[in-house]
This record gives sequence, structure tokens and C-alpha cells, in this order.
Amino acid sequence: MIKTSSYISILCVLLVFAYPSYASEGHDHSGHGKTSTEKKQEMGEHAGHHEKTVTQKKHFDYIRTLSPAGYDMVLGRKNPLPELLPEVATDSEGNTVKVFKLRVEDVTFEMYPGKFITGWGFNSSIPGPTIRVTEGDRIRIILENNTETAHTIHVHGQIKPVEMDGVPYLGQKPVEKNQSYAYEFVVTNPGTHWYHCHVDSAHHVDMGMYGAFVVEPKDRDIQHDREYVMMLDEWPTGHIHIHENAAPISDHTEHGVVTEHPGIPRHEEHAKKPAKRDWYPETHTPYQPVYDGFTINGRAFPFTEPVTVKKGERVRIRFINTGYKSHFMHTHSHKFIVVARSGSRVSEPQKIDTVEIGAGQRVDIILFADNPGIWPLHCHRLDHVANDHIYPGGMMTFIVYEE
Repeated sequence: MIKTSSYISILCVLLVFAYPSYASEGHDHSGHGKTSTEKKQEMGEHAGHHEKTVTQKKHFDYIRTLSPAGYDMVLGRKNPLPELLPEVATDSEGNTVKVFKLRVEDVTFEMYPGKFITGWGFNSSIPGPTIRVTEGDRIRIILENNTETAHTIHVHGQIKPVEMDGVPYLGQKPVEKNQSYAYEFVVTNPGTHWYHCHVDSAHHVDMGMYGAFVVEPKDRDIQHDREYVMMLDEWPTGHIHIHENAAPISDHTEHGVVTEHPGIPRHEEHAKKPAKRDWYPETHTPYQPVYDGFTINGRAFPFTEPVTVKKGERVRIRFINTGYKSHFMHTHSHKFIVVARSGSRVSEPQKIDTVEIGAGQRVDIILFADNPGIWPLHCHRLDHVANDHIYPGGMMTFIVYEE
């Protein structure tokens, strides 16, 4: 007959062998000073089934604060827009030319934790790098294509020859893989503008093919202490295709209807191409997106970057709506004035806290930093402030005061 104490000893031994993590979780039994979590992360570097643990490690660069309510709050993380520096050249007539090179390539990025998107980006970036020039500059933008699909570049807000406007078949042939095209013109209109692909526009812009184009005036006309550019967009995080008359595909069960591809978007065209239309040189595959991702500069909260200010500053924010839905940007406990719309100065002296930016529009505001603290800044179409339809997320960031 076995005593009770013996039963307990045997049970402890069984627990250790059956659940080794139970004995070591949060403690060091190896003499190396590492917790079991750290050991799992080490193992993850050598074993595929622990890859998720390693991926999560990347998310520890959040900007955090202890809120007045006593909670450990995530405010976002660094996500600066890249800015493209020009090369300086001289044309055949002796004019100085600022040369910008934009290369189109496949780009995969993490929109918010765990949501990876594959798109087409400029210079390995979605959004593409900001091009910042001065009124009166002669510029040359060289587009290089490193994807399987043809592209062009159209710049908003500038007067230029039709051959430099980026509309396919009207002023140029689309730029095929391994080809290039140079757009050259004199910048005449100061203000906040943007550039994007003009081939199969609805589809290609949705793939991330855009960037800010900022033209500084010769004489500074809007006084501000610091500046932020915010490119607003909505994304179909799972691609949608119409499978009319399509051959069976192994991972599909329905055809002749609109079906969704969950997970990483698929950008190869499974659907049969429609019959060629006689009123345009190219007939593209139907594109019917469902928008469920909402971003500022290509990222959704908590991957958006806070607006850092100091008390008393005038902060210029350049909103650029690259998507197809209107967005209503709203500040908590702060007012601002609208100083420019789509690149042109306006006189709207009233202080407001919400402004609508329609598709393709740009709105410049001056935010008055006069109320220290931590304050949300977000789209007030509140279904745009969610990830996977769960609040908060999406088109949201914070105004954060620094000392």
C-alpha cells in the first residue's frame, strides 16, 4: 500500500515531465539567467513553429505612456515618411534640373499587428517617398519599372505638357517591366499635391502607388513651427475578383460570383479577361474591392505615428486623401483653421475641430497647440477607426505634448 506522501511525489514528477514549462515558466533553472519566454524566442530563431513569437518581438517599439487614468497606453510608433533627395543635373540648354528617381517594385509591409499586405511601392516604400521642391524648379522624375505590370506617374496640381502628365495612351505608352520614362517640367504651383500611377488607376492606387508632392513657395506664406504630412487611404486587405467563366481553381468553391480571398491579398489575376472594348486601347480585369483597412501614411493604429508638439506652437498638417472615400479628420480639445485646399490658399478664419477631405483632395490646417496633454486625432467616420472591424485601430493617432 502506497502512502499519500508517495502519491504526491509521483504526481509532482509526472507534472514536471509532462509539462516542463510549468516548472520553469518565469524562472531560471539553467544557470544562464533567461526566462522561458526568452528561451522560446531563441528557439524561434531556429525553429519555424516559434516564428510567431519572434514576429511579436518587433511590436515592442511602441510609444507608450501611463495615462491619467492609470493605464499603460500605446500611442503608436515611429513611422516617418521617407523624403526623396534629388540629384542635380544640367540640361542641353544649361538649365539646372533636379532629378528624382522612382522605381516601382513589389512591396510587402505590415499594416497593423499581424496584417501583412503586398502591394506595388515606389523605392521599396508604401506610401512612396515625398518629393519636396520649390516653386520655379525644373524637375525630372525618372520612372523605372521592376514589376510585371505597366505603370505611369501623374502629378497633381502642376501645369505641364500632355506628354509629361502620365495619362497612358494619351501622352505616352505605359512603362513596361525593365523600361523607364522621364517626366520633365517646371514647377509652377506651390502647395500640397501628390503623385500616383494612372494605369488602371482604381486598382494601382489601391496597391499603394502614391506619394506626396510638396511645393514650397519662393516666399514663405504660411507661418508654422513644425509640419506633418498625413496621407489618408482605405485598403481592401483581402483582394476581390469576379470569376466569370473562370476555370476551376483548387482553393475556390464558387465561380461566376464575387468571392473574397482572405489573408494576404493576391494580385495575380485569376479571372478571365473581359472581351476587348473598342473605345480604349487596353481592357483591364474587373476590380471590385471591399475596404476594411484604414491608414495614415500606410499604417493603421497602433502603427501610426503620434503628432508631437510643444505648447504654443502652430503645427501645419497636410492632409492628402489618396483613397476613394471621404474622411473627416477630428481633433479632441483642440481647434484649427484651414489655410489651403488642393494646393491653393484659402481664407477660412473660423476655428473648427473637424474637416472633410474628399477623394483626391488636399487640405492644409494650422493646429494651435494650446492645451497640453495627450489627445486623440482621428477620422470621425468611426467605422474607419477599426482593424478587423474592432475598435480602436485604423485612421487614428494622438497629439502628444513634449516638454
